[in-house]
Amino acid sequence: MEVLVSFSAADYLPVIGRLIDRITRLHRKCEKVFKEMDAFFDQSIKYHLEDESFKDDIIDLLLKMERGETALGEFQLTRNHTKRILLNVLIAGIDTSGHTITWVMTHLITNPRILKRVQAEVREVIKNKDDIAEEDIEQLDYLKTVVKETLRINSLLPLLVPREASKDLKIEGYNIPRKTWIHVNIWALHRKPNVWKDPEAFIPERFMDNEIDYKGVKFELLPFGSGRRMCPGMGMALVHLRLINLLYRFDWKLPDGVDTKDVDLEESYGLVCPKKVPLQLIPILTKWT
Repeated sequence: MEVLVSFSAADYLPVIGRLIDRITRLHRKCEKVFKEMDAFFDQSIKYHLEDESFKDDIIDLLLKMERGETALGEFQLTRNHTKRILLNVLIAGIDTSGHTITWVMTHLITNPRILKRVQAEVREVIKNKDDIAEEDIEQLDYLKTVVKETLRINSLLPLLVPREASKDLKIEGYNIPRKTWIHVNIWALHRKPNVWKDPEAFIPERFMDNEIDYKGVKFELLPFGSGRRMCPGMGMALVHLRLINLLYRFDWKLPDGVDTKDVDLEESYGLVCPKKVPLQLIPILTKWT
């Protein structure tokens, strides 16, 4: 992630930029990261090829595509394709999910009423189940509003992933030439006072009995973008499932001497916007554990 957000002169000065990147040692960092990641993927794929117990996970599926066991039309998946897909999943799925959970817990611990309500809902639905499944998420209406409100007020990609105009366009009277990079400022969109009442306040109830969702259809809320190239991570239940476990199995409190008003809500910057000051919470095992 550090390399990804680094300034690369070669992106702007194709000839002399490569020399500048070597002088700043960015090129060396990129090579080092590439070799480490490539070795990791080689090892993971090797395990799947040698051990038949690995079944029906994403690497197994990609290897089947390489062997032609899964129809892809005229397209043939290669080992490099497999590695690139795994890299996208690893980078886009882990960092973003982790930071989203941190922001959810930050807002819950600073809003005790909301924390109490969402925990009560989770524990009423889950009760004494040891195995929590994706199907359980559908019954947790208030938890889903908490996640929506977190994605609204703390969008991890405030400018989304840049798009490129495929043809000359005119938007609101402005001429947009072909190949222009377009940045969508969803940070500003999610805080527009004429769209959201009290936009700076964390109010999950605003999504109760409300059709606004983050599936890319309602343009008031676009944490995953929209259209054919919207983030595929939207369909993954990682954030909800982890939150269910955290809220079901533990009670949470701040360290001694720390009050809710002392919790820092400032964002850091980078490819994504994590919490600037790490969140510190104390978990307390509950009777459900």
